[in-house]
Amino acid sequence: MKKVLLVGSMASMLANFNKNNLEILLQLGCEVDVVANFSYEDPISTEKKRKFTDFLDENYISYYQVPFPRGIGNFKRNLKILSQLNRIFKEKSYDLIHTNSPLASVLVRVVAKKFKIPVLYTVHGFQFYQGAAKKDWLIFYSVERLLSTLTTAVITINQEDYMRAQRMGYRNVIYIPGVGINLSKFNNSLEQNSRNKDSKYIVTSVGELNNNKNQLCVLKAIKKSKIKDQLQYMICGVGENHEIYKDFIEKNNLENNVTLLGYREDIKDILSNSDAFVFPSFREGLSVSVMEAMACGKPVFASNIRGNVDLIDQGKGGELFDPNDSVMLSKLFDNVLPNSSLLSQYGIYNKKKIIQFSQNNVDEKMEKVYEKLLF
Repeated sequence: MKKVLLVGSMASMLANFNKNNLEILLQLGCEVDVVANFSYEDPISTEKKRKFTDFLDENYISYYQVPFPRGIGNFKRNLKILSQLNRIFKEKSYDLIHTNSPLASVLVRVVAKKFKIPVLYTVHGFQFYQGAAKKDWLIFYSVERLLSTLTTAVITINQEDYMRAQRMGYRNVIYIPGVGINLSKFNNSLEQNSRNKDSKYIVTSVGELNNNKNQLCVLKAIKKSKIKDQLQYMICGVGENHEIYKDFIEKNNLENNVTLLGYREDIKDILSNSDAFVFPSFREGLSVSVMEAMACGKPVFASNIRGNVDLIDQGKGGELFDPNDSVMLSKLFDNVLPNSSLLSQYGIYNKKKIIQFSQNNVDEKMEKVYEKLLF
């Protein structure tokens, strides 16, 4: 029986993006273990984390608590993690390690080299990308270029990363269209709201409240919008910027325009009752929340960045904008939201395009990758 270790920095990352991979490995008859930080307080709900650990227990998947930090951590802590990984790898003699998350994947590949264990690395978005800061290129590109020789195969989930990885020394570069989306969950979603002339245009965002997700850009755009009184912005998510956004809303008298919904598990219903989805991030790999909005048949306003351009075709499925330019987004709201026919066209287009990113398609490709590396 082949032994496989699945690694993610945070338990939420594995629960959200790797549960299907665990199921594929089990179906292939593998013994599977998991390594992640299960103690970190992150945006995943307590109930969802419990369901994930229950899934692991029910399928006899052993899981190890390793205190991976968010970010790059510090030298002393990373040395302790290396020592802990060394003990785990020595104990189990794995045939394959599938790793996710930047820092975790750096540390895993360093230790795996010692034990000569093949490593599959899924990149959910390189830290270096078109438009990234020079220091990110200097640090992260250099490290990843060095570690490419220790990587048996790398999976990229957007075209920019795929093309770049091919020039970085990896032995085997694979493109897979994201982590997959279960389209059956959205089959009955409304393509467009039926609205009366007095109702507001509802735009929705889903994501952690932080600087990268950049919800502040939308708040500023609403403040400047000519149709401000007709706009309702629903923000789903929790995070470090909650108080910053709350203060901005109060200081700019946007209480009637913006609702902070917190962590939600009824995203499908919220999307179904929205006129459009807005996604202003600075950096993404390939956003699941954008894919869910597309599956619901919603038009999307998205930042013009890596990953988003794989999903949203300008003028066909929505509008792309500069995430630093709230005025541009404000004008898009003013010009596009009142055009119900255009919104409907965008939504229909997105519902057709998202089929290529379906869970079935991704799972088939992942199964072939695992079979090639294990058997």
